[in-house]
Amino acid sequence: MPSNSKGFTLSETLITLSMTLIILSLSHPLLVSLQLPRYEQELEVRQFFSFLQEEVNNSRDVYQTTNTLIIVDALNRTTSIEKYRGMVRRRVNGSGHEELLNEVEVLEIAEMDHFFIISVTMKGGVVYQKHLRKAFVFQ
Repeated sequence: MPSNSKGFTLSETLITLSMTLIILSLSHPLLVSLQLPRYEQELEVRQFFSFLQEEVNNSRDVYQTTNTLIIVDALNRTTSIEKYRGMVRRRVNGSGHEELLNEVEVLEIAEMDHFFIISVTMKGGVVYQKHLRKAFVFQ
């Protein structure tokens, strides 16, 4: 009787499949533990703080109302920076909607004599804080 040994038997296929599943199930926890920190998130927050400082520098008046930063520019436009759902948004004259920062849990704004303390807590618990200097306008 001629032997035809050009393929795999069912038992060889099942053994290979079970070994592959065992290796895959063991590799998942290893891959999860290798997650690197998000440097993009830190860069996004730094860019957000730089944008806020630029807005404050070009403002005529800046004040705070319950975790909302209100900026009045030279053209008397009122810009509000506030937390909205899971992001920080910018609105001009109460209309429009520009996303400045995503994945935000808490935005806290504290006003001091010559600066604001802006504290942003991102999802995952990372907290970033910045002191924004108020611009001095000589009239």
